[in-house]
Amino acid sequence: MKNIYLLMEIFCDAEGIYNAKDTDFRKIGKIPAKVQEKLLALKKSLDINEVMDYMDRKNIDFISIYDAEYPELLKTIDNPPFGLFVIGHMPKDECIKISVVGTRRCSQYGRSAAYTLSRDLALKNAVIVSGLAEGIDAMAHKGALDAKGITLGVMACGVDICYPHENKNIYSSILERGAIVSEFPPRTEPKPWFFPMRNRIISGLSHGCLIVEAPLKSGSLITANYALDQGREVMAVPGNITSRLSAGSNMLIKEGAHLAASATDIFDCLGIIEDEKENTFIKSGNNELAPDEKLVYDCISLTPVTVDEIMHITNMRLPNIQYILIKLELMGIILKQPGQRFIRS
Repeated sequence: MKNIYLLMEIFCDAEGIYNAKDTDFRKIGKIPAKVQEKLLALKKSLDINEVMDYMDRKNIDFISIYDAEYPELLKTIDNPPFGLFVIGHMPKDECIKISVVGTRRCSQYGRSAAYTLSRDLALKNAVIVSGLAEGIDAMAHKGALDAKGITLGVMACGVDICYPHENKNIYSSILERGAIVSEFPPRTEPKPWFFPMRNRIISGLSHGCLIVEAPLKSGSLITANYALDQGREVMAVPGNITSRLSAGSNMLIKEGAHLAASATDIFDCLGIIEDEKENTFIKSGNNELAPDEKLVYDCISLTPVTVDEIMHITNMRLPNIQYILIKLELMGIILKQPGQRFIRS
């Protein structure tokens, strides 16, 4: 990713990169020679006019990180995608977005929970973000669609490929009420290592991440970890304690994830209140954090952290940190643990 930004800095835009001479590429000392040769080979094999014609025929747009349409939330994560290929219509930045993910081989309980929670969230105008996989993802999209809501399907392949094919009806319906997005170019087939890359975008597009049903070794837990790293709220639906399908989601709750049994639980976690007149939810101004407060809050996760660790990360003075910690405690968004350690509430 850093190579793309470096090329943009040198050649100004994508057209400049495409039209650059081979000698211009080889003069770039900051990019390893092997990478330079791969880029040159790719450039020579690329028929840009054919690609543009194909994208036009398939109604595929490309939004770069420099475009106004690029999601603001996604810009805040580590290693944001340089751009997104999109079919459909991206929701506005001010929309509340919640990722809903879980295992492919889910139980009937998990299917019902994913569908019901996503439907109820969508009825309150929340955007549902998921990965269009079988199981929990599919039911999350379906719940949002049945509520006539907006949903985003984030793909681990090109946006022109419906994967898995069994979800073709959901894929088509999403195009009418949301968008299919991917960082991978059109006609890119799914690969196993693309899915973790996709997961960081699912959480990165969202204000909060809901894990519905997940075993201990589940890709959904990768999404949860990304969400924590990105400063997003992590929530989980409690499951049967004897079921391995719920072992991962129950573990998240044990480690401090918010228990989510209803749409209201989820909105409460995000500091969002109900507007009864409009039958929707709005962000509460009471939970807005000042820059120093957000800096301290971002150091705190589901793993206990000490005041010394916060000082090391923020380079702030001890009295300032102590004052902010007290304020965050009173707001109810962090909890004090034995040994002067803190976790998110």
